[in-house]
Amino acid sequence: MYFKNVSNDYILNNTDYQLIDVRNQHEHQSGAIPGSKLIEMHNLHREVTKLNKDKPVVVYCRSGMRSVSAAKWFVDQGFNTHNLEHGIAGWIRGGNAIE
Repeated sequence: MYFKNVSNDYILNNTDYQLIDVRNQHEHQSGAIPGSKLIEMHNLHREVTKLNKDKPVVVYCRSGMRSVSAAKWFVDQGFNTHNLEHGIAGWIRGGNAIE
């Protein structure tokens, strides 16, 4: 099983997913994609049980590098996983809102 890279359009045009920010708390507080849940990379193993395996997971970080590692980890745990290409930086460049 592999993860799929997705663009901003996936987030904008779908609602049936779990959006996970794998950055640190300070980064998340400085701006996050609306509706995302913060699960820092080092806490993934603790928080995974709180997620629904029946819903796809979309992970993001600042630029898309850390989230690739997180996406691979989620795939290994049996999740249908997507990685947001270019992370929140690409989200902002696309003119999308943050909270």
